[in-house]
Amino acid sequence: MALKSSKTCYGRMAVLMHWFVAIAILVLIPLGFRMSATTDMVLKAGLLKAHAAIGLMVFAITIARIVWWWFADRKPEDLPGTPKLQSRVAHLTHTALNLIILVMAISGIRMMVLINNGLGGSDQMFGPMKAHGVAAFLLIMMLTFHVAAALYHQFILKDKLFARIGIGRMPAV
Repeated sequence: MALKSSKTCYGRMAVLMHWFVAIAILVLIPLGFRMSATTDMVLKAGLLKAHAAIGLMVFAITIARIVWWWFADRKPEDLPGTPKLQSRVAHLTHTALNLIILVMAISGIRMMVLINNGLGGSDQMFGPMKAHGVAAFLLIMMLTFHVAAALYHQFILKDKLFARIGIGRMPAV
């Protein structure tokens, strides 16, 4: 697999960034819910440190992904025969996922700043907490849609979509 993407599949850099972010988010979501649900302040502090560290890595890699796509690489072409509406929905979904990740990261950073400045219990905390919670809900919805679409392509349409993002082999052309 080449470093950069081809017309048919994503390159090594895009694949690595995609799967790192995907796995990290699958860790962040339950970590965030567990952190929110616990009343044990020692546990909450430990979970918060882990959640914040992983979240900052996801933020940095998401920024790197955006920069990568703008300046260094081009995404593969749509699969042959993809209807225009489906293509538009896929592109909007990917854009929405990146925007939601950015909102989550920025609101999380804002909460950490408020906490570190002794304002964790203040009214100022409500805005970032609300944004983070709404974004978490939207992220879960969008991820569910994204994964369902990928599974539909792979197992119903059998178009080897997973191979484009590093799982399996692309069919010979």
